[in-house]
Amino acid sequence: LVGMERERYLAMKFGWPQRAASIYGAVAGAGHSERIPFDFEKIRCMPNTIKSHRLVCYADRFGIQDTMVEALFRAFFFEGDNIGEDETLLRVAVLVGLEREATATFLASEDERDTVLAEDLRARRMGISAVPYYLVNGDYGISGAQDSEAFFPLFDLARNALVAE
Repeated sequence: LVGMERERYLAMKFGWPQRAASIYGAVAGAGHSERIPFDFEKIRCMPNTIKSHRLVCYADRFGIQDTMVEALFRAFFFEGDNIGEDETLLRVAVLVGLEREATATFLASEDERDTVLAEDLRARRMGISAVPYYLVNGDYGISGAQDSEAFFPLFDLARNALVAE
């Protein structure tokens, strides 16, 4: 499975188009203020990201995990590329310095799939349903793009718990 049509995905995730537009508008606005050129209109497909997560694991073997993550984010959020497709993943891999044939062999295998699926299960068990996810003091979490004010109650809870110890 390479992905799902974006409009269908947004309807399932957010319920109605106005809610999705509001959330993505806030993210785009925050990005603009930081000179991050999000272009959500270019995204036509919400990809299955198992292979892209596996590719991040593969890149880590070469010490370029962060570079790979940034390149995948750029491909998806700036260019609207489907980062669930092998050709896109191979193009990004070469862009960050990985060898195309070795990367193609890796992607054709099941290597790191169990690792990615185990991490996904672990995140779901922790109640993580959106990214980014912030965990404060290992006990208090908040999901998704949030205004800074949303963190204050979380910090208060964490501080009060530390004081109580």
